[in-house]
Amino acid sequence: MAVILTDHIDPIEEFVPRQIDPKPFRRQDIDPAKIVVSYDRRSDTLLIHLFGRGHSTISVPVAKYLYVMVTPDTETIVGFHIEGFLAQAVNENPEAIALLDYAELRGITPAEVRALQGETLGIRSQGFPLLREAVETSVQEHRTQAIAAFIDAERSRWDLSVVPAIC
Repeated sequence: MAVILTDHIDPIEEFVPRQIDPKPFRRQDIDPAKIVVSYDRRSDTLLIHLFGRGHSTISVPVAKYLYVMVTPDTETIVGFHIEGFLAQAVNENPEAIALLDYAELRGITPAEVRALQGETLGIRSQGFPLLREAVETSVQEHRTQAIAAFIDAERSRWDLSVVPAIC
């Protein structure tokens, strides 16, 4: 839409940021089959969509590199957005690198992920894939547990009282 010369534009009008108060999700509403984890290597960003994709979201900072994704209308948490996943989150919480096992990967191959996991976890990571296959009942269940472990670790370091436990 073009600005018409007769339109009045107030050059002094200031932008007023919206205050967002994230609301906790209901744990029982999470369907493990709908959880989507994605990782983009170029931006080093990991996204966790607890209720699948397709929700309009706003990322609200809650800790140094951690954001909660909330719906604009209800401000309910529907996911997590981690900036600097490898550089910051994994550096501070090495076990978080397990989330890449369940992520849709962009700009990084599964072989590169395994190499990073080996560098990050050392000897501890060598038996993980085989052990996971033997012990876990489903990929969905383990993905949910990996996300819950990450959130619990973050909750213990930051004031994340608004974020409920997943498991």
